[in-house]
Amino acid sequence: MRQIPDALQAKLEDGVTTLCWCWRVERRDGAVFGFTSHDRDLSFDGADYRAQGGFEPGDIRRELGLSVDAGSVLGALNDDAITQADIAAGLWDEAAVTVFRVDWTEPEHRYAAWRGEIGETRRGALAFEAELRAPSHRLTQTTGRVYSRRCDADVGDARCGADLDDAAFKASGTVVEATGARVVVLDPALERLDVSGLSRQAPLSLAAGAPALSPYDEGATLTGAHWTGYALRPLSPAHLRGVRTAEGIEISWTRRTRIGGDDWAAPDVPLGETMEAYAVEIIKDGETALTLNASAPRALLANAQEIALFGGAASALEIRVSQLSGQWGAGAPAARVLYL
Repeated sequence: MRQIPDALQAKLEDGVTTLCWCWRVERRDGAVFGFTSHDRDLSFDGADYRAQGGFEPGDIRRELGLSVDAGSVLGALNDDAITQADIAAGLWDEAAVTVFRVDWTEPEHRYAAWRGEIGETRRGALAFEAELRAPSHRLTQTTGRVYSRRCDADVGDARCGADLDDAAFKASGTVVEATGARVVVLDPALERLDVSGLSRQAPLSLAAGAPALSPYDEGATLTGAHWTGYALRPLSPAHLRGVRTAEGIEISWTRRTRIGGDDWAAPDVPLGETMEAYAVEIIKDGETALTLNASAPRALLANAQEIALFGGAASALEIRVSQLSGQWGAGAPAARVLYL
C-alpha cells in the first residue's frame, strides 16, 4: 500500500492542481538522472529533476499478486543526459526507476507511485523507447543453475573439471585388421581406458596413419567422434512368465533397452534396436531342444511341440530368451524355469 503524506493527502482530497510527475533514474554505474513533467526544474532528495529532459511516460499497467507490472517511456536523445552511445553501451540497462507524484509548489509533499527498472531499449536516430519492468519480473527469470539427473556441463569445461590433456584420457594403437571387417581390431598391446558412464558424449580425437607415424605428424589423418557409451550387445529380457492355454504354453517377457531407457514415459519400454526379434530356447536335459523365433515379446510352445519334446504335458519348462540385434546378433540371454 502506498504511504501518502498527510499534507499531500489533504491536498489531493481538496482537488489540488499543482501536481506533476518526477522520475529518478539510477544507472548501475551510479550515475543519477532526474526528469519531471513540470515546466521548470525541481530539486529534492539531493537530485535535480529537469524539465524538458527528454522523458515522456507511457501507461504503466499494474497487476495483482506477483504478475509483472509493465510500462514504457519515450525520450529524446540529447548530448546532456541521454546519448545514443550510452544506450548502445548498455549503460541504461536495468537502471533503477522511481516514479514520484509531487506537489511542485512544495516538493517535500510527494510519494513514490511506482518502482522498477528499465528493460529492453529500442533507439532510433533522434529518440528512444524503453520498457519499464516491476521488480517482480525477476521472479520469472532463471538466476541459478537448473539441476537434472544428467550433467549439463561440457566435457572438459570448468564445471566438468575433467582435464582432457591427462594421459588417462589418451591412448594410441595400431590397426591390424580393417578390410571388410565390421569391427576394427587394435593392437593387443593397447591399454584399455577405464571410462565411466559419466563420460558419455565425450569428444574423441582419432588419428590414422602409418604404424611408425606419430599421431601429431602432419601426415596423420585426424577425425573426431563422440563416445556414446552405448553397448552394441542387447540387454537380457526381464520378467519371464509362462501360462498354459488351450493352444499350448504362452511365454511372455519384458524387453530391456540400452538406448533411451533413462527417461521413457510410454507404456512400453523403448525398443532401442533397428528391429524387434527374439530367440526363445526350450531346454531339455541341459541342451537346446527347440528354438522359437518371435517378433514381439511373446511366443507360443504349441501342444504338439510340447508332446513331441516331453511326451505329454510338462509340469516345468526351462527356457532361455535372448533379444536379437541386426548389428550384434543375440544378446545376453535370460534364463528361468517356468512352473506350470
